[in-house]
Amino acid sequence: MMNRSYRILCSLPAPTAFERVKRLLSIEGVRYTFADLSLRSTYTPILLLNVQPVGYTRKNWVGINPFTSVSSVEVRCEPKDDTTTIVAVDIDRRRAFMQVAFWIACFFLAASALPEPAAALLVFAGSIVAWSVEMEFVGGYLIKKEISDYLEAPGSGK
Repeated sequence: MMNRSYRILCSLPAPTAFERVKRLLSIEGVRYTFADLSLRSTYTPILLLNVQPVGYTRKNWVGINPFTSVSSVEVRCEPKDDTTTIVAVDIDRRRAFMQVAFWIACFFLAASALPEPAAALLVFAGSIVAWSVEMEFVGGYLIKKEISDYLEAPGSGK
């Protein structure tokens, strides 16, 4: 529930793919330690205000830096053959879970002013939307998509 794992197949040699992932994480404000062809984040940016530049990116179609919503990221590049690499991405989503809990608390607070059926519907629907957006979309899919797009982009090696 808290962790999500993805495996991305890319048509690059493992060292090249690893360098691209390191470059992407550096651009997005993630600090990390690395050894061989694996890395583990030591710091992911924390977004306190919506006006902070670290919260935004041009690397995905939404414009949100998804690394601000997760606690840590671990990436391993496993060579499949000379020209193909499997990039394993493990995401710790505890921070996203805390954001979901915050939104659910806000829905409960707003629901206290509503009649019972509407209050239950607000809390239920709001919880599903918060989970879907924070945990599944931003804390999962968007990170996977950003990494795979950066690996496939022809100009990202510069």
